[in-house]
Amino acid sequence: MPCSMSLSIPSQLRSAPLKGGQNPQQQQTANRQKQQEAIRAEDDRIEAKVIDHENAHAAIAGNQPVYQYNERGRIVGGYVPVSMNPNSRSSLERAQAAAEAPGGDMSSQDAAVATQAAAMLSALDAKAYQGRAQVAMQRQAAFS
Repeated sequence: MPCSMSLSIPSQLRSAPLKGGQNPQQQQTANRQKQQEAIRAEDDRIEAKVIDHENAHAAIAGNQPVYQYNERGRIVGGYVPVSMNPNSRSSLERAQAAAEAPGGDMSSQDAAVATQAAAMLSALDAKAYQGRAQVAMQRQAAFS
């Protein structure tokens, strides 16, 4: 003879304490809090790293960093505006030094700016060399 039985769990047993004396809702709340703390700690780490990185650029560039924020209002990126006047050695040297300031922590954008400044410095040197060579040739022609 088949027998069928239905169990009903009283509500006080459904919210009975688990390990550590917490019921399921308390445990979910504790887990959420741990997740939020982990997210805050990661946000803090990223924010500190970005601020240090951009401050290294700013110290040489002489401009203030511009920061990018995530949906939680935390700093996740940034840049320091720097001008590169192709006819100004000091401008190009400052831009290159500012881009290289973070040292081993250079981003791909930092490397691109440093490379561009170096190329512009080389072009400026070549232009200056050509100018000096032309003056020397003119002087030589004048004495011939």
